[in-house]
Parts: sequence; structure tokens; C-alpha cells
Amino acid sequence: MANITKHTVKELRKMSKKDRDELLKKALPQKGHVNLHLKAGEKKTPHEKAKLKKLIARIHTLNSEIPLTKETKPTETNPTENEK
Repeated sequence: MANITKHTVKELRKMSKKDRDELLKKALPQKGHVNLHLKAGEKKTPHEKAKLKKLIARIHTLNSEIPLTKETKPTETNPTENEK
């Protein structure tokens, strides 16, 4: 089983989508492997499970980001009565 290192969001953003997908393909089986060991009581490493879960969530978030275009950029909201 490949040892997956923790990547920051900044590092993941620098990676291409293809590289993030490859990392995801390695992280998912390793998370399952850690889950089995935790359920069997063989290893007491819940921090490994949390680390992999966070990495997988970061990759999914970055892969699903929609780039902002002119049509999707947020616009200024109208001031409320209290702000006037």
C-alpha cells in the first residue's frame, strides 16, 4: 500500500487535475485499508483515517470548483435598511 503524504490546499491547487485524480485513486483504497484495521482493532490510528478523509475532501472540492467567469462573478448586493 502506497504511503500518502498530507498535502496542503496550496500544494493541491498547484497540481493538475490529472495529478489530483491519481492521488485520489491512491488515497481511497488506503482509507479503506485503514478503516478495516480500525474496525478489527489491529491498529489504533484514527488520526490516519482523519488525515486521509481530509485529503480526499480537499481533492473533491478542488476538482469540482467552477472557474469564475464574467457571468458567474459575484455582484454587489443592495444595502439593507440598516446600512443606509
